[in-house]
Amino acid sequence: MTSPWLNSDSERQAAALLADDRPAWIWASEDERLVWRNRAALAYEASHRRAAGERLVPVARQIPRAIRLGVPNRPSRARLQFTLGRKPISETCTCTPLLIEGGPPALLVVMADKVSDAEMALIAFDADSLRPFAGGAAHFVLTGADGSVLASGGDGRARLTARQKPALELPAGAGQSRFAIFPEAAAEAEIPPVPAPAAPPIEALVPDETAMVLQQAAARTAGGTQVAQAASDTEDGGSKLSSLLDRLDSSQVLYQPLDDSDDGILAPPQADAPQADAVVEPQGKRIPEPELASPPLTAAAAAEMGAPTEPRPVAPAASERRDDGNTDEAETGGGEDSVPVRLWRVIGRGFTPRGGESVSTEGFGTTRNRDTSFAAHAGDDGQQAGPFGDSHERTFRK
Repeated sequence: MTSPWLNSDSERQAAALLADDRPAWIWASEDERLVWRNRAALAYEASHRRAAGERLVPVARQIPRAIRLGVPNRPSRARLQFTLGRKPISETCTCTPLLIEGGPPALLVVMADKVSDAEMALIAFDADSLRPFAGGAAHFVLTGADGSVLASGGDGRARLTARQKPALELPAGAGQSRFAIFPEAAAEAEIPPVPAPAAPPIEALVPDETAMVLQQAAARTAGGTQVAQAASDTEDGGSKLSSLLDRLDSSQVLYQPLDDSDDGILAPPQADAPQADAVVEPQGKRIPEPELASPPLTAAAAAEMGAPTEPRPVAPAASERRDDGNTDEAETGGGEDSVPVRLWRVIGRGFTPRGGESVSTEGFGTTRNRDTSFAAHAGDDGQQAGPFGDSHERTFRK
């Protein structure tokens, strides 16, 4: 296609607004000249003009400024000022700078508000306004959202009815709106296929070439024999492996339970290591070791070591019981080492003291020392023994 409108995405954005219900214009940046407008733009101008022939014109220097501040092929929102005759108009629009091939930069302006269907019905499509998008093609067609034909050029309507495949089809608005361009009908002659050259017969070859061909055939035959032999060797190997597995399966030793002799790992036999020559001590005079002399034993030490140790004799105890309600007193007789034992009895505790043992119950105990007994009875001289007084003794009796 040679259309300057269909060579980039920027021009296709304009083609997508052909059947849209939003008014759209394209103004050039140099002289703010109107390049193109869609059907909705014509309906908008017709509904807002006061007199016939009035056109929508942007305020001076507004189009170049929007192109300079914008980014090519990127839309942006702006509030633009227009005049329709003597009537000022202000609308919110989407502005997209376009870089048209072979022409100055332009600005695509699309209003945000849509035109009603009643206003759209008053304007008929002009096929000549679609020719810049056709790129010189004579056959094109524009369909609406419901699939109806809005405008066509050449045999576009007939080719659409015949379901001919278009060369280019673009979306042209909401719904099923499409702009299709059909190629020129040109009968193409069928080109017969070129036959492949036939191989010359063997009889027509030179004798040397014939011998070479026979050698190659023999080599291929020998190669096939080697491949077959390798395959047979593989089969023999497989049969040997199968027979080995069958022998292992029928072996009785393989499935016997293990015992202690199977725990060890058989190590490979090792060769006898060469024994090192025995170390022979030189013959010489042996130096005797000095003997330590023990100190002489005394008579007392010899008697102590020789005589067996006998237990210390204990005289039978002469029990003397003095019942004062709190204590039991027993004296062991024999020798000057005999010491009277005082056993304190705790009433109501379920506790029975043993003779000769130290007992501690809530701060009270037994002792073998008369001088430190804290609750001893009074002696023959009428005085109390021990560090405690009568108050403690009365407490014990309670």
